Amino acid sequence: MARLGPKSIVSLYALVGALWVLCSDQLAGMLFSASPKLYAEVSILKGWAFVAVTSAMLYDLLRRYDIWREEQQQALSESQERFRILVENAPEAIVVFDMDTERFVEANPVALTMLACPRDELLASAPGRFDSILESQDPAERERVQMVFSRVFAGESVLLERPLRRADGKRFRGELRLSHLPQKGRRLVRASCLDITERSTAQEKLQAALEEKSALLREIHHRVKNNLQIVISLVHLQNASGKTSQACADRLAGRIRSMALVHDQLYGSRNLAAIDMGRYLHSLALSVAQVHQGRATPSLRFDLASQDLDIARAVPFALLANELLSNAFNHAFPPDSPGIIQVELHVENGRLRLAVIDDGRGMDPGPDLKRAESMGFVLVRELAGQLGATVSADTSHGCRFEVEFPL
Repeated sequence: MARLGPKSIVSLYALVGALWVLCSDQLAGMLFSASPKLYAEVSILKGWAFVAVTSAMLYDLLRRYDIWREEQQQALSESQERFRILVENAPEAIVVFDMDTERFVEANPVALTMLACPRDELLASAPGRFDSILESQDPAERERVQMVFSRVFAGESVLLERPLRRADGKRFRGELRLSHLPQKGRRLVRASCLDITERSTAQEKLQAALEEKSALLREIHHRVKNNLQIVISLVHLQNASGKTSQACADRLAGRIRSMALVHDQLYGSRNLAAIDMGRYLHSLALSVAQVHQGRATPSLRFDLASQDLDIARAVPFALLANELLSNAFNHAFPPDSPGIIQVELHVENGRLRLAVIDDGRGMDPGPDLKRAESMGFVLVRELAGQLGATVSADTSHGCRFEVEFPL
């Protein structure tokens, strides 16, 4: 009885009334049919009794209905409060948009913070504010957005990623989920949004890194084949010179070591597509000095700029620098004589310039690099050609070799 609604109350009242009239009339007719006066008095009392009984019953039913209505109202209020708390404490931004008036009708605190807009200003904003946030003022873009809303009102929950704009003009990448919010007579859209700018940036970096690694693997495969071919060419060139002494074998090992050092520094750096040649030359000079330890004792000085060079040019550059450094250690100074070997690397006007300078005994006469037939100078000439470099030598005071080529 406590859950009866208005229709149930009216139906019950009519049923009781009908039963009372039918049953009481028949009973009175059976008992008082012999006395019309008494029958009339009983009929009057029956009417008043009906009014009293039905009034009491109606009162009880209405009281129960009021209790039921209050319970329903309280349940609705509690449900609305739970929904409000859920929306206001949701981790994502939530807004409700009326498609007919083109205005916002609700927004949670996360949405207000994300859009950098006070609640009153957002709800009072002029029609078209949603288009401004979606950056869909362009007719073609607006048409695409309207197609998305058509899918929403067809009952589909649509998930999309797109750039969004805050009230202060700043842009961010958002993940939007749009769904229809049923309400009689209104076309409401519920939009929940997450700021995925950081995630999107991380994904782009990850994709770029993946593409870089894939390209690098292909490049490494290609360069390994080329470097092996260079090693084979160096061996053939050494054999063709007719010199097979231990010193020649050491020089060949030094050349191969200079190539290995390129890859050692390449794999130890963050940028796997290029290496810092200033850092490389410092390591190479120390390596060459260690090989010649005990035969020459010059001091090393450095003036090296930091300049990245791609792997395609790093290997020939490394071999060329190795030849110039080995030449200085082998020929600049008598055994156990002190001296200085200076290595310089500079960038000027888009060109890279390497200089290897010693204060040793020099060369008399100065070398003609275009005609020199020694294996070292042949290598210098060929490697300079690969780099598109010019090589110059000054032997008036010690030796100064310079290599210069465009970056």
